Amino acid sequence: MDLANEFTALVEAWGYAAILAGSFIDGAASVALGGAAAAQGLLGLPGVIVVAMLMNWAWDQFYFHLGRRHGPAITRRSARVAAGVRHARRWITGHQALLIMSTRFVIGFRIAGPVALGVLGVRPAVYAMYSAIGALAWAVLLSLGGYLGALGIDALASHGLSGGVVAALVVAVFVAGGIVIARRQIHRGALAPQQAG
Repeated sequence: MDLANEFTALVEAWGYAAILAGSFIDGAASVALGGAAAAQGLLGLPGVIVVAMLMNWAWDQFYFHLGRRHGPAITRRSARVAAGVRHARRWITGHQALLIMSTRFVIGFRIAGPVALGVLGVRPAVYAMYSAIGALAWAVLLSLGGYLGALGIDALASHGLSGGVVAALVVAVFVAGGIVIARRQIHRGALAPQQAG
């Protein structure tokens, strides 16, 4: 059996488990790679979405309940979480559902957001429902991103571009996107009103 066939068999056998294991390191990357594997026919896209959604929702529940139970102690020890709580408190009135669904999409609030919402006393049933909706949106977007990205790479490669050129284009797009996101975050941070300590 050659290396390509061994890798294919490995992904087919353990791909969904790899998405779950990847959530401990970088959930977004593991989900996008799962979507790419689905584009290659190694995994089913609906399965990738379901596993990603459940994984993301479970982590949210963990951090939310951690905030409910240990919130005051955590905010005293972590300036980052305390800042997340202050930010969430400003938003929670009138925007509770949107805040719950969107924390996973905001850099720096993936963990701090659920903890802050737990500290703020959001009802667990309300949090669970809106968190599930947000987790589904996150899973669909990232899975489809990986799926469509893999199809795009295949299309470019089928038109004669070498794997190295395609890889360089993909890296360039991700680097450019990362720079744009980082600049926006820095710009927002520089313009945000300073909180009195």
